[in-house]
Amino acid sequence: MMKSVFVCLFLITQSFVFCGEQDKDPFSRLDPKPVDRSKDLKSDSFISNGLLAAFREKRLDKGSGNKKSLIRITIRRSFHSTLMFQWFPGESRLQVKRLKPHDDPFGDSWGELDLDRSVKLPEAQQKLLKILYSNAPLEIMPQDFWQPQGLDGSTWIYESAAEGGSILVARRNPVDPSVVCIADTGIKPGRLSKELQLTSFALMLRTLSGIDEEPY
Repeated sequence: MMKSVFVCLFLITQSFVFCGEQDKDPFSRLDPKPVDRSKDLKSDSFISNGLLAAFREKRLDKGSGNKKSLIRITIRRSFHSTLMFQWFPGESRLQVKRLKPHDDPFGDSWGELDLDRSVKLPEAQQKLLKILYSNAPLEIMPQDFWQPQGLDGSTWIYESAAEGGSILVARRNPVDPSVVCIADTGIKPGRLSKELQLTSFALMLRTLSGIDEEPY
């Protein structure tokens, strides 16, 4: 299931490149102007201290606390286990963690940690991750959601942290870009391609970690 979703998203994102003119490539970097990160979403709105304690992880608001940069993706699902993926680009390493499902998915009580695995990435996989992430790095991604809120589903919290600070963006059910949703939100093709590329990066982390579950 997950592999099929990833392949579909990858083909969709690539279609924007092949169909567009070269000087309007939507995968080119969006700046030249500086990006104002002063309105970044507060991490505690999406990741509570209780959730971090269950994962045995620290808050990244002030950065990674050392010279090692990392990308952390936390996936909160209404009725399934909560997942966390951490990619360390400098170490060619991926850390995957999973919490057991809990009876109160909307509270601040969490199940026990039942998976904590480190995956060493071969050079080819590491190169692919860097390419995917470079197409939609968090520092250029808008803060607002691009899909409507719902009563259930999943929230994907992306964090990028280094020694000096961090960036956080969150997305609602990013692996379900239905035609109706795209029409209702009026999302532009350039941004949609960026969003799908970021989702493809996250799904690649899931695939490399060995997790093959429903994303919701």
